[in-house]
Amino acid sequence: MDRVRKKDLRNTCIEACPFGMMQFNTEKGVAEKCHLCYHRIDQGERPACVDKCIGRCMYFDEIDEILTRLVDSRWKGDTREG
Repeated sequence: MDRVRKKDLRNTCIEACPFGMMQFNTEKGVAEKCHLCYHRIDQGERPACVDKCIGRCMYFDEIDEILTRLVDSRWKGDTREG
């Protein structure tokens, strides 16, 4: 369910999402889920949540790249590139 228009369901969807990804779009008047910043990905950038995560614990790449980077970085002290 990408959008919910009924006001009764608006808060239910937002509260029920176990990941906190449902947000209410006040301009459109609908509840929407995370779209993984597709507009950033189309431009070769990572999703905003990955760039803004202060814990540096979110990753976005092919799984093999992420695993390689994690293993290699254990000796360098960092787990994400730029």
